[in-house]
Amino acid sequence: MARVKFPTAIATVDDLRQDRTYMLEEIAAIEAALGINLSNCGGGGSTPRLDQVLDPTADKTFNMGGYFLEFDFPIVGGHGGLTLYSTFAGAFPYGGATPLTIHTNITGSADHCIAVGMDLYGDGNGTGSRAGSYIYGILIENLSWTAGPVEADSAAIRIKDQDGMATVGHEFALLIDDQSDSGAWAIKTGLGLVELGDALEVHGNLGFFATTPTTKQTVSGAKLPVDDVMASLLAALAAYGLITDSTT
Repeated sequence: MARVKFPTAIATVDDLRQDRTYMLEEIAAIEAALGINLSNCGGGGSTPRLDQVLDPTADKTFNMGGYFLEFDFPIVGGHGGLTLYSTFAGAFPYGGATPLTIHTNITGSADHCIAVGMDLYGDGNGTGSRAGSYIYGILIENLSWTAGPVEADSAAIRIKDQDGMATVGHEFALLIDDQSDSGAWAIKTGLGLVELGDALEVHGNLGFFATTPTTKQTVSGAKLPVDDVMASLLAALAAYGLITDSTT
């Protein structure tokens, strides 16, 4: 790419005109090399928007090589960060409209492959009441569809079959590590039906109907007569919260 030459001194008006012409030629060469148009970057502050620089009628690829792309922006009035808007007209193609698609291609040896990594942290300098506050890594608000009734199911998150992995161990559609904080939950839901499509395997303690989870119970006593063993069985079921033992 040609280097832009700045004049060291301007002696006459003709010198100024000549240097201006030279600068315009250099800018045209840069535009041609990068496939951009700098002539329509006016407005919106001193830094042009991407849609002012890049041709919005053609696909663009940012090849970052061995470098990364970082966005640094303030949050003002509860809003900020990176917002994606996607408009699609006509019949949806197979797979639907997807505003953001992430492809991660790993070649060679890698201990871990992570398509999207997220760290959420605070510096601890906030003051004032924190009553009712919350911290979410990902917040998915209500799905909104006003183009007519959805004829199939809708889901805030859908994880499709992970059958393409060549793995020695297990394949997990959702894997949650140990939550070691006091009072931490690995999964917690509000009101709504929870349906399992297959078997359920529980490794930890168990409790039903808001009963504190307890360990595996042991039923003891002689089978005949049944009084002792029945009392032991009722106590075990009541410990899980499955029944309320009101026998006498």
